[in-house]
Amino acid sequence: MNSQQPCNGGRRRSAAFRGARRPGGRVVARLALALLLPCLVAIPASAQVAGGPPRIRNVYIPSDQLKVLFDSSPKGVLMPREQVLALWQEAQRRIQAGAVPPDEAVLTRATYDARLDEHELQITCRIEGVKLGGQWQAVDLPFGGLAIESAQLGGEPARFGRKDDGTLLLLVEKEGRFELELELSAPLAGKGGDMAATLRLPPVPASEILLELDERRQVQLGETILQPESTGAEGQKFRIAVDPTGLVPLVVSDRLAGGNRAPLVFAHSRSVGHIEPAGLRWQVTLDLEVCARATDSFELQLPASVDVAEVEAAELARWTIRAEGDGAAAVTLEFRKPLLGRRAVRLLGLAPIPMAAEWDFPALKLSQAVSHVGEVLVYSAPSLRVERGGLAGIRPERLPPAGEAAGPANPRAPTTDGAPSAFAFWDENFRLPLRVTPRRGALQASVATLVELDHSGAVLRSSMTIQPRHAAVFEVRIELPGDWEIASLLSANQPAEWESSRTVGTASGGDAGRQIVRFDLARPLSPGQPLEIALTAERHPAGWLEDDERFSELALPDLRLAGADEVEGTVLVQAPPDIELLVADLSNDLHPVAADRPDAAS
Repeated sequence: MNSQQPCNGGRRRSAAFRGARRPGGRVVARLALALLLPCLVAIPASAQVAGGPPRIRNVYIPSDQLKVLFDSSPKGVLMPREQVLALWQEAQRRIQAGAVPPDEAVLTRATYDARLDEHELQITCRIEGVKLGGQWQAVDLPFGGLAIESAQLGGEPARFGRKDDGTLLLLVEKEGRFELELELSAPLAGKGGDMAATLRLPPVPASEILLELDERRQVQLGETILQPESTGAEGQKFRIAVDPTGLVPLVVSDRLAGGNRAPLVFAHSRSVGHIEPAGLRWQVTLDLEVCARATDSFELQLPASVDVAEVEAAELARWTIRAEGDGAAAVTLEFRKPLLGRRAVRLLGLAPIPMAAEWDFPALKLSQAVSHVGEVLVYSAPSLRVERGGLAGIRPERLPPAGEAAGPANPRAPTTDGAPSAFAFWDENFRLPLRVTPRRGALQASVATLVELDHSGAVLRSSMTIQPRHAAVFEVRIELPGDWEIASLLSANQPAEWESSRTVGTASGGDAGRQIVRFDLARPLSPGQPLEIALTAERHPAGWLEDDERFSELALPDLRLAGADEVEGTVLVQAPPDIELLVADLSNDLHPVAADRPDAAS
């Protein structure tokens, strides 16, 4: 009899097996039956035909009788196989030769008529395109730095949507040419009579901006001052071509300002924080854009608790840090020559974090910036739980799809550290309060145990798979009855150096106590990483099966994995045919299940 018994490691199991030798006559009867079986099996073998080629039967149907065969089938045409294959190959060639457009909708031209209205640009946009198919089609319109006031497609309200990354989508249904008309507005950041904005426009061929300004204004594109295409009583007209990137950094300044012009500094920062038990690893990539007038120095402000370890930037001459009041620190950046245009600065730092107390994520500030926006990514170690408080000047952001890979083009995608918490801020004085508490480590275990009984005693073979969660595991402790002797212990298929400690049992009650087998892991077991453990133990009870007519009792060994929160598994008891097994005193958490084994075991 095979008995397969699932067990629950969260409760103590109890069961006793009683074994007795079967009479010798029953063993002889089984051997006699086995001797007769070859004779019974060999009888039909003599009737088989040995060798010979396989028989093939061909059936021929006269052509005048094919009507009977096809009466119940749809109408068709019979052709030779070669002709069918030739027609199929010709059809495939025609399919491959057919011209398939790369897109069902193509944008062909875009014009932007812009005019200055105090501190913003009012833009009328006309985008022309062609739709080649008859089904609904989505066209990407990656606008940036602009607000859409109204939209019409063919004189009717246009239908828009958004992709997962926030890109605007135009939905087009009708086939043929179409024209999209948009009313846009772009706010301008100003300082000392200079106003600037960086527009992001869709990469449409033959795109241009027609800008109208009065005679007191001049236009600068990046580092280049543009000349007007025409001047008149209505003012100046500028024609600006849009390159394939779609980025248009515009600066509208006052011609009379002269040398009193101040630098216009726009900043976009991306802060990445890795929260670990040792503290916060803080990294900031600061993208600077300087317009109107060049400058060679910048001053950054950050909390004094952040220990700045490194500052990197092209043509950076030096950087210094000094403490200021109110728990702040100032970092001064000095470049070798005045900067006009774009420049990236990278800062690395470390900061302590209090456990179980609220603290603010470090915010980087730039005193000269007329606009500073960006995003914050917060990663946390699996052993820590991070909670956020009330937000100010910052909002949560949706993460990209899980299938996208992380990298410079997609820094918000999940990495090996897990998915980050993403935020976007519009105020550099934002508050992102966090509270960090350690997670309690959890351990999952799957245990398969085989108990082999013979005339000398019992052998225990247990295979365990453990997997930690939230916290790493450095050692393993296994608890089992004290009267079992450990024969071998393998960890990841390698012998482990283990030590055992015992608890005293009650001799009067036959309790030998418990023993705890402990061994250290060669390297810490990280959360989510499985580990295979194999344990072999033996027990040779006194007087085991000495009397053929009486049962010998053996308690089912109760294996426990110390610290395991979730345990599942099975117990299989196996004995030779001449030993009869009975189950007694079975606990509620063990359920006997019939196991499929050959006749050599029972």
